[in-house]
Amino acid sequence: MGIVAAKCTQCGAILEVDSDKDAWVCDFCSMPFVTEKAVANYNITNNIAASVVNISPAYPAFEIRAGVLEAYHGAEVDVAIPEGVIIIEKSAFEGAYGLTSVAFPESLIRIEDEAFANCPRLARADLSNAAIKHIGIGSFSGCESLEYAHLPQSLSYLGAGAFENCASLKQVILPNSLSILAANCFAYCSSLAAIDLPSSLLSVSKGCFCGCHSLEELALPGFLVSIGESAFKNCTNLKLAPGLPSSLAEIGDAAFCNCIALKAINFPRNLTAVGSYAFLNCSSLVSIAIGNPRTNFGRGVFEEAANLSSVTINAPYHMLAAFVDEHLPGTEVYEKQHSWKQKRRCRYCGSRLNLLRTKCTACSRRQ
Repeated sequence: MGIVAAKCTQCGAILEVDSDKDAWVCDFCSMPFVTEKAVANYNITNNIAASVVNISPAYPAFEIRAGVLEAYHGAEVDVAIPEGVIIIEKSAFEGAYGLTSVAFPESLIRIEDEAFANCPRLARADLSNAAIKHIGIGSFSGCESLEYAHLPQSLSYLGAGAFENCASLKQVILPNSLSILAANCFAYCSSLAAIDLPSSLLSVSKGCFCGCHSLEELALPGFLVSIGESAFKNCTNLKLAPGLPSSLAEIGDAAFCNCIALKAINFPRNLTAVGSYAFLNCSSLVSIAIGNPRTNFGRGVFEEAANLSSVTINAPYHMLAAFVDEHLPGTEVYEKQHSWKQKRRCRYCGSRLNLLRTKCTACSRRQ
């Protein structure tokens, strides 16, 4: 039968269980119970039999079976999902043309894939009062009028493309319980100008904010480890404040491609890899600083970044020269002062310096 609603026989909490398992452990009191008894406990409490579709004649538009809302057949503009519903099944409201608002019950724990996909008039998704842990793939995708989404603190999983192509989305409140933003979560949300990323976030996955061209200042959280392929591609107004976090280890291919508002990038010491074309066509990029000379930069990382004119790197001159020859041919480069002094070389031409003089004898430039 799969995932169904149950009521803990110890503490009375409402939760979801796998009915194919003989026993389960309560998420709330951590006590074990017999699955069959907990499911029966829930059904008796809510007067639901597994064979009965509707909870009550008061809700004829809903098909609800043992706490799972399987389908909606109504035409109401404002819908209140009945208390006691624990799961909204896949595609239950998909394509509900007239739907403008939904009130979610406190009992709700799970929204399955594409449950509200392509509801063109849905304007708000306030889930803050529900105990939702799981929002499935594409659950609100294509809701072109959706302007506001408030996700609950209980949420631990936000599926790929959950809000993809929500062109009117302007405000999103994310919980601190999220550690990963899945692929294409907010892709092509072209009205999204700002978003506060949770401090718990470790990964921004492939295409997560791709095409969000209204997105401006963004603070990346301090524990972020990876930025996926095309994660911020075509975010043409994006500015990173204060910049890349020191925890960052990986930047994927084309991650910031066509981010034409970026002006300076400091690559942290923990960074091990920057993917191919990661900063392709970042035409306003003027300067970069590389904290770890052994960071692996892919092919064409700074291709068509025509205004990039300054590179700072804490490395010997030959490593700097090799980096510039490969990635930035024709660019004027600088190295951190202490490295030049240690190596006794001119910061401009790389020639050896006489420490008693302030000018390079080869190029005559003052140090």
